[in-house]
Amino acid sequence: MLDVQHNEDVAKCKQLEVDIEQQEEKHSQTISKLKESHEVEIGKLQNELNEVKAKYDALNEVMTGRGKSAELGGEVNEVKDKVAELEQKMEAETTRQAELVAFGNRLDEMEQRLVAEADALKAGRERVKGEWVKLEMERESVKGEWAELDYEKSRHAFHVRAVEQRYTDWQRAVDTAKHDRDVAREDANDLR
Repeated sequence: MLDVQHNEDVAKCKQLEVDIEQQEEKHSQTISKLKESHEVEIGKLQNELNEVKAKYDALNEVMTGRGKSAELGGEVNEVKDKVAELEQKMEAETTRQAELVAFGNRLDEMEQRLVAEADALKAGRERVKGEWVKLEMERESVKGEWAELDYEKSRHAFHVRAVEQRYTDWQRAVDTAKHDRDVAREDANDLR
């Protein structure tokens, strides 16, 4: 029975070895495919890198004046167009900045002018307040004088009425005296 068990174990081991070899084969194939794929991808990237390096070197030569722009063809024109476009944008931005600075300066001048006008208005207001206080004092003084004049007027009116009353009394006395004289004359004439 041990032999049977041993034979089964040996058969299982051989089967495991076969399975392991198959898996190793599959892994080997997968690794080979991945290597090929990576090598292809690395080759493409290397080609792109070489192209970029060549363009960079050519542009560098053009920029330093050692190369010819005709060798680069349209790429140089594209770069020139982009540079011109960027220069236009920079010029527009510089102009806009200058306009903003000028506008800011105008705003500062307006602000200074408005501050000066506000100060002048405040000074004018203070002057008007001073004049108003002075006028109020004069008004109070005039009120006092008016009250005195009104009092004098009342006193004068009372005095005038008193004088008129005395005049009336005197006139009555004179009239009475005249009448008495006339009556006395008539009585004297009648007695005569």
